Order: sequence, then structure tokens, then C-alpha cells
Amino acid sequence: MARVLPGYREQAKERIITDSLPVFIEHGYHKTTMEEIARHLDISKGTLYLYFKNKEGLFREVVAALRARNREELLDLLQREDLPLTFGYIFDLVMRASEDYAAFAFELYAAAIHNKELGEILEEDVREDIMLSREFLDQLKEKGIVKPDIDTCITARGFNALFIGLFTMAQLGISRDEAKQTWEEMCRVWLVKD
Repeated sequence: MARVLPGYREQAKERIITDSLPVFIEHGYHKTTMEEIARHLDISKGTLYLYFKNKEGLFREVVAALRARNREELLDLLQREDLPLTFGYIFDLVMRASEDYAAFAFELYAAAIHNKELGEILEEDVREDIMLSREFLDQLKEKGIVKPDIDTCITARGFNALFIGLFTMAQLGISRDEAKQTWEEMCRVWLVKD
């Protein structure tokens, strides 16, 4: 019997994680099935279940992969010295990524009210986002770029709430420029030393 090499197994799992996101976005969380994902990936449903116990397990990995990508991009930003441009860049980066799946994100939020496992996945994602924001702010604080007396935990929660609010408002009609201008001004007021 043929054996699957560990390196190939990891590559296959990564491909499934990466290539299943468009299926979730196209069909929505509830309408996406493991069968649909397998068909999209041109693999058997049995093969998909070798890697993931269920749709929720796969989705949890998709969310984790997106978070890891965001982490890398934020860590790259720490090398920059032009703080106001960095805040604008963060806004553009996250907004651009979020706009690609805005309808899907709103569907997830609504579905999480009635689906406990999905709610747990999204809660974990929000907590991870806040922790990532806090780490970013802590590093900016250590570099002396932001106010030394800010509470980075509270500020990270505030930034995440502000972004979600601005993202929602941008989907409902305020211009992206207005949302970005609000973001940059709040960053300046909350963080930049006088």
C-alpha cells in the first residue's frame, strides 16, 4: 500500500485550507458543504475528511491561516518609522482584505448567534485579533513611538471595535475616505505623543 509522505500531507492540507476560502465566500457558511469544497478542490470527500473532521474544523483552520497572514503583515509594519502612514496603511490593508468578503463576514456574524461552534470560532478570532493588536501596540510603545501611558489592552479592544464599526459604516454608505480619515484621526489622538 502506498504511503503518503509527511511533507506532501502538509502541502495538501495547506492547499485545502487556502483553496476552500473562495467556496465559503461564494456559497456562504451555511450553504457550503464538505462535498462542495471537495468538488471545488477536485478531490474526494473522503480525502477531505482525512484532513478535517468537519466543516467547522476546516473553517477554524481557514480563519487561523488568515490571522497568520495578518500577523506577518503587521510585524513587517513594525520596521517602518512613519507612524501616521503606518496607521493609514493598516486601515487600507485590513479594509481591502475585508471588502473581499464583506457579505460573508456579515453572514457569519448573524449565523454565530444560533450556531455555538461558529460563535466560538469567531470569538476566538476576535480575541486573537485583539491580542495581535496589543502585541503591535506594545512594540510601538517599546520603541517610544506611541504615548508611554496607554493601556495597550484597552486600546487594542478600542481599535478593533472602531475598525469593525467603520467597516460596517463603509458597507452602509459612508465613503471609504471618510472612514479612513476617522481611523487616522483616532489613532493620532489615542496614540501619538504630543
